[in-house]
Amino acid sequence: DWLYKVYYESQMLLGDAAFSDGGNYEDGDGVSHENVATAVQVRNYMEPIHIDVSVTKKWENIPASMISQAKAKVALYQQVGNGAETLCTFTDSQRNPVILELKNAESQTQNQVTHIWTNLPKHSSTGEKITYKVYELDKNGNKITSSGGSAVLEDGYQYEVTFTTDGDYKTIITNKLNSAKLLVEKVVLGDLPNE
Repeated sequence: DWLYKVYYESQMLLGDAAFSDGGNYEDGDGVSHENVATAVQVRNYMEPIHIDVSVTKKWENIPASMISQAKAKVALYQQVGNGAETLCTFTDSQRNPVILELKNAESQTQNQVTHIWTNLPKHSSTGEKITYKVYELDKNGNKITSSGGSAVLEDGYQYEVTFTTDGDYKTIITNKLNSAKLLVEKVVLGDLPNE
């Protein structure tokens, strides 16, 4: 599917002049221009109305013993026009949020995993532009909105999280392991003995 836009390109700059065919024309300063030939060209410009948005997740400082444990949760958000940013929901088989695991990396030497959300509308049903943004979520499900900070992530380890964009619809998130300290939650099952 394609959205067709029409742009008008003038061959001659005449300020606020209105162009049609030959004749006398006045620009915004009231200056007369005689015998101006047809001065408008019409150019069709095709713009896709569906797009793909991708996120590439990279890990740094990961020892071999942690490859099977390292994972992160990422989520796709959208903003319609000037509205509020909301989590994208899908009626098809696409998942959101998504858990990316290092053990599924395309290349163990690069330590990265890529996920793509496909066939997303570029405009709303009312014609407003939709802006998409990918966030990593911390262990509690909160969006990480500042690049360069530290956070405890889905796998329970603390990382320095940085993110950049590569083009309009590609996000790169890098997790650099701060230490091999694991966040441990103690869960007690059953009744505690009386002291």
